[in-house]
Amino acid sequence: MQKKAEKAEMTVNKAVKWLPLLIFLASFLVYFNTLEHGFALDDYSVILEHRHVQAGADGISEILSTNYRHGHQGFNDGLYRPLSLVTFALEKEFFDSSPKIAHWINVLLYCLSVVLLYLGLKRIFKHDENAPLIAALTAILFTSHPLHTEVVANIKGRDELLAFFGFGLSLYGFLKSHKKGSFYLLGLLGLTLALFSKENAVLYVFIIPLLVYFQKGVDLKRIQLILLGTLPLGTVFILLRKHIINSMENAVDPGNFGLLNNPLAVADGSLSWGSTFALQLKFLEKIFFPFELIHDYSYNQIPLVELYSWQSILGILILFGLISFGIWGVIKKNKWGMTALLYLMTIVIASQIFTKIGVHFAERLLFMAVLPFSMLLTFIILKYFKKKQLALIFVVVIVNGFYSGRASDRNEDWENNFSLYKADIEKGSGSARVNYNYGSALSDQADVTADAKEKQRLYELSAQYLKKATEIYPDYLDAWNNLGIVYKKSGQIQKSIEIYQNNIERDPNYAKNYYNIGTAYYQLKDYKKALEYLTEYTNRIPNSPDAYMLMAQIAGNMEQFPLAISYLNAALQYQPKNAEAFNMLGMAYGTLDQYTKAEKSFLKAINLQAQNIQFHLNLSVNYHNAGMVEKEIRSLKKVLQIQNNHPTALQQLIMVLESEGRMEEAQKYRTILGA
Repeated sequence: MQKKAEKAEMTVNKAVKWLPLLIFLASFLVYFNTLEHGFALDDYSVILEHRHVQAGADGISEILSTNYRHGHQGFNDGLYRPLSLVTFALEKEFFDSSPKIAHWINVLLYCLSVVLLYLGLKRIFKHDENAPLIAALTAILFTSHPLHTEVVANIKGRDELLAFFGFGLSLYGFLKSHKKGSFYLLGLLGLTLALFSKENAVLYVFIIPLLVYFQKGVDLKRIQLILLGTLPLGTVFILLRKHIINSMENAVDPGNFGLLNNPLAVADGSLSWGSTFALQLKFLEKIFFPFELIHDYSYNQIPLVELYSWQSILGILILFGLISFGIWGVIKKNKWGMTALLYLMTIVIASQIFTKIGVHFAERLLFMAVLPFSMLLTFIILKYFKKKQLALIFVVVIVNGFYSGRASDRNEDWENNFSLYKADIEKGSGSARVNYNYGSALSDQADVTADAKEKQRLYELSAQYLKKATEIYPDYLDAWNNLGIVYKKSGQIQKSIEIYQNNIERDPNYAKNYYNIGTAYYQLKDYKKALEYLTEYTNRIPNSPDAYMLMAQIAGNMEQFPLAISYLNAALQYQPKNAEAFNMLGMAYGTLDQYTKAEKSFLKAINLQAQNIQFHLNLSVNYHNAGMVEKEIRSLKKVLQIQNNHPTALQQLIMVLESEGRMEEAQKYRTILGA
C-alpha cells in the first residue's frame, strides 16, 4: 500500500515538473493566430511614426530622456514608458520594424510572464497540498481571459507585457528573498523593469507585498522589509517621471483630459462622481462577462450618470463591500478577503476615484485585475469540485475553452486597423472615436481601390461614419478634418473648403486645417490662396518638409522660381536626404540658367537614388542647356546602363552624337532603338 502511495506521489511530482511547459504552450496556443498580424491602432504613433524609434539604436538616448510620444510630432502625453520604445528601436535597428517579429516577441513575452506568474503562485500557496493545482489553474484562467487580447495582440501593448514580466520577476524574487539575499535584488530589478515599462506598475510596490503576505508563515516584519525596497524605488521613479514630463518643450496636452478622451475629467460634480462609481460596474461586467470587446470606450460609449443613479449607488455599495471584506481578509489572513483587496489594488488608478487619467475606460486597464478574478474562480472551482475529478476537469475545460475561444476570435479582429474598426463599429457605435476610426479606415480603403464606383461608394460610406462622429461630439476637429479630406478626394472640393473654414473658426490653432485647405485650393489651381494657407501651416508647424515641397511645386507653377528654391531649401533643412527635393532644386536652378548649381543639386539627388532614371535625364537636359555636350552624353549613357532600351535617352543620345558628327556611334544606338 505504501509503495502504491509513493508511486502515485512520484507520478504527481513528474506531472508537476511539466506544468510550466504546459502553461507556456497553453498561452502560446491562445495567441499564435496573431503572429502574422500587421500594425494596428497605436502601433503607428509609437513605432512607425515615432522618430526616436525609427532612428533605431541612435534614438535610444532620446527615448530615455523624453516622454512616451515625444517622437510623434513632439506630442506630450504626460507618459514616461521608455523600455517598450527601446525594444521597438532595437527592432527597427535589426529587423526594420517587422510586425511579425514584434508579434512573436509579444506572444513569447506573454507566455514567459504567465510561467513566472505560475512559479510565484506555487510558492505563495506552497503550504497548501493543492499548491501546484491552484497555481496552474489560476495561470491557465489568467492566460486565456479575453480581456488580455488588446495587450497581447496589439504590438503597442509591449509596455504592459514588459511591466507584467517585471512583476513576475519581482514577485518570484521577493518570495525567495528570505532564503538568499540575491533574490531580494532580483525583486528590485524586476520592479525597476516594470516601472520603466508602464507607470501603473507603481501599484506593484504594494501588490507584491500583499501577494507575499498570502503565504502562510509570513509575518509583517518580512512585508516591512520588502516595502523598505519597493517604496523608495517607486518614489524615485515618480520623481524622475515628473522631471522628464515637466522638462519637455511642450506642456502636457490638455486634450488628454478633454471630453472626447475622458468625460469624467470635465463633467460636473454629480455627473463626474456618479459616473466614476458606476464605472466600477463596467469593470466587473468586462471581467466576469467578456463578451463584447471593443478597442475604444471614449465619449459617448459609456453614458454619464448622476451620483443618485442606481448604477452609482450600486457601485458605491460594491466598493465599500470589497473594502470591508478586504480589510477583514488582511486582519484574519483569509485568502478570500485578501483576493478582494488585491482586486481593489489593481484598479486603484483605473477606478479614477483618486485622480483622473487620460481615458474613460479601456480593456487594458484591467489586465492585472484579471489575476484576482482568476484566483477567485480557482478557489470556487476547487471548493466545490476538488474531490470530483471528472467534474473538476469538465468545469475547467468548459470555462477555459470558452475564454480561449473568445480570445482567439478577438485576436482575428486585431489583424490590422481596418479589420479592427470594422469588427467594432456596431458594438462601439456610441463612441465618437470608433466612428471616426472606421470612417477614416474606409477612406484609406477607397484610396487604394481601382474601381471608380466602388471607390465612390467607400467615400460615401466613410463620410457617413465621420458625420456620425461629429454628431456625437460636435467639436471633434480630427473627424471634421477627415470629412473634409473625403469630400476633397471625391471631387467635392468647395464642400471640403467650407468644412476647413468652419474648423478654423472652431479652433484657429488646429494646424491641419491650414494644410488641408491649402491643398484644396491647390487642386482648384488657386495658387495664391494655397500658398497663403500653407504658409500659415508652416508658421505653426515648421518641421513640415511635405508642406514645403508642395509650396515649391506651387511656386514653380506660378513661375516664381527663387521662391520655389527657398521652399526646397526649407524642406531639405528638415529632410537632408530628400532626393526629390534636390531634383526639384536642380530643375529650379536650371530654369534660372544657374547650371552649375543645378548640376550640384542633380548630382546630390543621384547620389541618394543612383538608379532613378528621371534624375539622370534631368541632369542630361541641364548639360544640354549649358552646352556641356560630353557630360550630356555621359549622363545619357548612364541612363542606358540602368535601362538599355530607354527610348527618350536613346533618341536624345542619337541626336547629340549626330550633331557632333559621330555617325558610327549614333548608328549603334539607332540599331538598339529599332530593335
